[in-house]
Amino acid sequence: EPVPGDYELIEIICAIGVFLFFPYTHSVSGNITAEFFTAGLSARWQRMLDTGNDVIFTVVAMLLTWRLAHGLLDKISTGETSILIRIPLWWAFSVAVLSMALLTIVCLMRVIAGPGAERQ
Repeated sequence: EPVPGDYELIEIICAIGVFLFFPYTHSVSGNITAEFFTAGLSARWQRMLDTGNDVIFTVVAMLLTWRLAHGLLDKISTGETSILIRIPLWWAFSVAVLSMALLTIVCLMRVIAGPGAERQ
């Protein structure tokens, strides 16, 4: 016999897990990159491209943090819950907002470190 709400629980846990790994993965340069076109560039140009990517990722992380925070406030004000087991959705949103804020900080630290910084 199926457990009521098992799909909801897995969905929420997976979403939280994904968001929690964003800051760590970026801090250790663990994101997947396609280096087919850049492999032939000098180390200097590759570092500059990495820094450019970090700048773009910082802006994207800031935008996602802002929009998730807006969604969090909406979920809190409406009291929206999951359908079957009535878990408040703002719980997952709060983890997502904190994780994206931490990702933004990681991105900013990498941008400030600049192209000469050692990347793992």
